[in-house]
This record gives sequence, structure tokens and C-alpha cells, in this order.
Amino acid sequence: MKAIDKIIFNELASRKAVVLPGVGTLGVVRHTAEIKGGELKSPVNQVVYSKHEAKDAFSIISIMESIGMPRDAATVAYGEWLSEAKGGDGTVNIGGVGKIKNDIFTPTVELEQLLNPVRSQNTSQARAENASSCASAGAPVHHTTHHAAAHHTAAHHAAHYSSVPPAMYEKRRHPNLLTNILLGVIILLLLGFTTLFVVDRVLTHGGVFDKGFWGMKCHVSKHNVYKPVVSAPVVVPTQEVPAVVTPAETVAPAVARNYHLIAGSFILESSADELIARYRRQFPDLTVEKFFTPAWVKVSVYQGETRADAEEAKRRLASRLGNWDMWVYHKR
Repeated sequence: MKAIDKIIFNELASRKAVVLPGVGTLGVVRHTAEIKGGELKSPVNQVVYSKHEAKDAFSIISIMESIGMPRDAATVAYGEWLSEAKGGDGTVNIGGVGKIKNDIFTPTVELEQLLNPVRSQNTSQARAENASSCASAGAPVHHTTHHAAAHHTAAHHAAHYSSVPPAMYEKRRHPNLLTNILLGVIILLLLGFTTLFVVDRVLTHGGVFDKGFWGMKCHVSKHNVYKPVVSAPVVVPTQEVPAVVTPAETVAPAVARNYHLIAGSFILESSADELIARYRRQFPDLTVEKFFTPAWVKVSVYQGETRADAEEAKRRLASRLGNWDMWVYHKR
């Protein structure tokens, strides 16, 4: 695996998107668990490919530059790598990562197992059980290596889920049952202690309570007859206090800072949090924040009133942050 292959592998393994100039964008999308057809489908991390170069993702050249390689050298190294990776039929083979063919990305077994360790384990176990059952039935066993390719286009994603075994599903249901039993026992104990307290007050002390529910003193006889006793009202003389008139304060209208300088845009919120934590640690004077758009989590390192302010901040902060791919975004 070459150096550029390793960088792409590490970015995808960290659930980050990476732009390959002249090829497109690779990113990781997580499909949550769901119940479909009576079966519980486990969550899946899927590597998706788009032939468009996403503006809110880091390019491989910028990543190489961030680890110490000059930009010119990084551009030349990437060009040499791409010429070797591209095949005659338009296929792009990324060593140890996967291949792109006909706008479909097929990951390697190593990357798939790293992104979905539970799913890979279940698939291997199912194959072993299937081979064992075929051998016991006298049928020939065909040892094949199958890797489910997640087909992706720019507008649609299709994910393939592996079902959870029934035993695992039963284990997930047991904690709910135990919780309900414990709650029932606690409620019964509380009711029992409350009943014993009331009976003890009635039989031993005549059931005298200082306050009832309506703020009245309440006597409970031993014959379970409740006699509310209303205390005599106490009249407290009131004194008139002159009203203090305070002058109305003039509140300046809030200044809208809707022009953001975006340092990165991520599919996963955890990746955005990592970048925010790094910037806040290295540059404590920066105002770093994140906000959400329908498809991405954006990290803003400057918030200005006008586009000119944001462009000026871009020229000022690009070399300081080592990020020349930042752009101005107008948040409406």
C-alpha cells in the first residue's frame, strides 16, 4: 500500500470524506438500525462515491500538505499516483482501499471489516454454519469469497444490512422486562410504607396531621372520620410602598453575523467535533462553532457581518491555520 493509499484508507476509516481531484469524492455514510420484514437490521457504515468534487470536504492534496509536504510536491505526487491507479477502462484502483468502476465504489475486505466489524463477524459465522449444514447433508461445499458492494450514485444510496441472530434479539428484550419488574416492586414497596404510616397515625396518635392538601389543619379520628378544622384568618396590616419607576433601557439591536468562514464540512458530527477541538486547542483566540445544513455539519472559524469581512478573514487566517481550502458561506 502506497503513502497516498494509506492516507485515503485512514481518512475513510476515521469516517471522513476525501476529495480526489479529477476523480470525485469518497465519504462514509452510516445507516441506522431498523426493523424490516420482522427482522432487526444492524447499522452499517457504507463508503459512497460521487463523481463531483465536494467543496465542503478536504482534498487529498490539502491533507498531504497538512502533514508537511509542500503543495507543489503533493500535486506532483498525486498526479503520478493517479496515472498508475487509473486503468484503461476508467477504473481507479486504490491499493488496500477498493476500486471505483462505472461510478460504483467497491471497498476491500480489510476496509469493510474495519468499518463494520460486527457485520463482518456475523457474515463469517453464517458462512461457516452454511458450509457445515451443506457438508452434513452430503452436498458439495463451494468455498467462495463474497464481498457485498454498496452501489451508489450521486443521488441515491442503497445499503445492504445483515440481520441480528434471534439470540441477540432476545438479549436486547430482557433488560426491558427486568426494568419493568423492578419498577413494579418499587411502587408496591412505596404503597406499603405509605399505608403503614397512615394506619400507625390513626391507631396510636389519633391521626393528627399538621397540614392537609388545602393548607388546613386536619384531624383523623380512630373511626376514620376526617374533620377539617379551618384556622381563624389572620389579618396583617399592609403598608403602601411607593412604586419605583426605573427609566427604560435602550437595547441596541443585535448585529447579524451570517457570513461564515468555513474550515471544513463533514458527514459525521464527530469528525466536526474533532476539528473544533483541535482548533480550540491550537488557537484559543478563534471563535469556532458548528452548525447543521440538510446534508453536512459545517465548522466556522469566523463570523462576519458582510462578505467582505469574511473574505478578509480568509486571507488573514489561511496561512495561520494551514488551510487554503476555506470558503465563505452565507447562512440565511
